[in-house]
Amino acid sequence: MLLWLLFTVLDFFIAGSVLLTHFGVLDSWRILFSGAVYLIGKGFMFQGSFLSILDIVCGVYLLLMLLGVRSFIDYIVFGYLIYKVLIYFILR
Repeated sequence: MLLWLLFTVLDFFIAGSVLLTHFGVLDSWRILFSGAVYLIGKGFMFQGSFLSILDIVCGVYLLLMLLGVRSFIDYIVFGYLIYKVLIYFILR
């Protein structure tokens, strides 16, 4: 149970970093890189579900954000991560 809470808190912070990077407030490559490694690692750790595939895709997109890619997909990634946070707290 505590592990899921940790994952939820990390998802929330990564969602915030995606949004802040999109608006140019956050320019730290370390935060995006660590978020990408976290999402890709979590996706591979829980293989077999569709949400794990989406975690891997979001992690790859965070790596692309390091290269300067910023588009409307930022909002989709942000929405997906916030959706996971809300679902955890609603279904808990």
